[in-house]
Amino acid sequence: MKKIIAIVLCFVLLLSLAACSGSSVKKMKEALEAENGEQVNEVYRMSKENPSVLKKYDKEIGKFIGEVIENLNAQNFDEEAATTAADTLKLYLKTEYGSLLPTEGGNDGISKSVSNENRMQWVELMDLIQSKGAYCNGLYYYKTEKDYEEAIKLFSEVKKDDSSFENAQTLSGECTDLYIKATMEKVEEYIKANDINAGIELMKKASEYLNSNNIESAELKKKTDELLESYAKTYADKAEKAFSEHDVDVAMDNMEIALSLQPDNSDYKSKYDKYELYVPFDMSDPDNALSITHDDGSYYADCDFYNEVTSNNNIVMTNCILWDRSCYADDNASVDITWNLAGKYNVVSGTLFLPQYSKNTAGSGYIKAFGDGTLIYTSPEIIKDSLPQEISFDVSGIQKLKIEFYPNDEYYSFAVSNLIAQKDFPDKTQEEK
Repeated sequence: MKKIIAIVLCFVLLLSLAACSGSSVKKMKEALEAENGEQVNEVYRMSKENPSVLKKYDKEIGKFIGEVIENLNAQNFDEEAATTAADTLKLYLKTEYGSLLPTEGGNDGISKSVSNENRMQWVELMDLIQSKGAYCNGLYYYKTEKDYEEAIKLFSEVKKDDSSFENAQTLSGECTDLYIKATMEKVEEYIKANDINAGIELMKKASEYLNSNNIESAELKKKTDELLESYAKTYADKAEKAFSEHDVDVAMDNMEIALSLQPDNSDYKSKYDKYELYVPFDMSDPDNALSITHDDGSYYADCDFYNEVTSNNNIVMTNCILWDRSCYADDNASVDITWNLAGKYNVVSGTLFLPQYSKNTAGSGYIKAFGDGTLIYTSPEIIKDSLPQEISFDVSGIQKLKIEFYPNDEYYSFAVSNLIAQKDFPDKTQEEK
């Protein structure tokens, strides 16, 4: 009989323990179902000294975390997120799970009840929530704000285990195309305003931005290269047209722009070097003269260089060399200027004229040109009532050129404007060859 009683008592005890255990699990389930984070934490805290109960609680909490991950990945927030951003996610989490989950950036909810056993899964859930938030915000910046740069950044934060990952990649691609298009339009504005460097810098920054967000920028590079090539050709064509019209300065300016856009283009480099051969040699620049000498030591006239001198017909002449009598000088004594042409040029040209203040002179003035010691040109005499006269003479193969400025009689002064040495431009037949 005693043995039977003992068995009955043991059975009753087991039932009692099972009932207690079931009661404890029920408390946790009720707290989770109530969506009350504080209640869950309190139930969990009250069982800190009971490992067997805590183990059951951990199982329930782990099950809950897994269900949230599964449910969250099953949701589609696209339509609402396009206008409300991550607020639609926050509303869903609040509606479905009350205070069980932490607020954004917080450590509340049931965080205190997540044991080491559930820690990795909890981190997975937190990462997923963050990923979903980035996806929703990306949609908003894409669809509503049209801020493609920010949208690309946000879509790049969507995790691979997020059910929205593939769609985020697709949307990021769309944003990238639009971002590139907007960038190119801005670049074109810069280029039309002749701010090439700003355009290039903008494309460089766009490429760096895409790379920083793990987006392959081959498309941007391709479009950038195509744009640079297109604009470079436009400026190269302008350069060729200007050169064909013998406007070397404009030709070189345009080719410099072409080279800034495509610095490794050997054809452009070659053409730039070619244009450079045809840059006029400015003989009115005193720094370009080898020497300035007088016929004898008692000579008191000189040749001076001026930016502007007004002619006897009241025209402002530029880049002038002026023979000027500052005191008594012997008649017919010259001032000589020598330049090194180095055999690079074919013709020297300029305009001979009387200054306004010498228009009533009784004398005359003229120049003689010597190429490597041989007289090659003598100008007409410039006298009272003479209009400015265009002069030119051949200097092909000449190394050193000397021009002698001669006054006749009591001559006050005379001048030559825009005296340059120039290489002959090729004719069309030569250019084709």
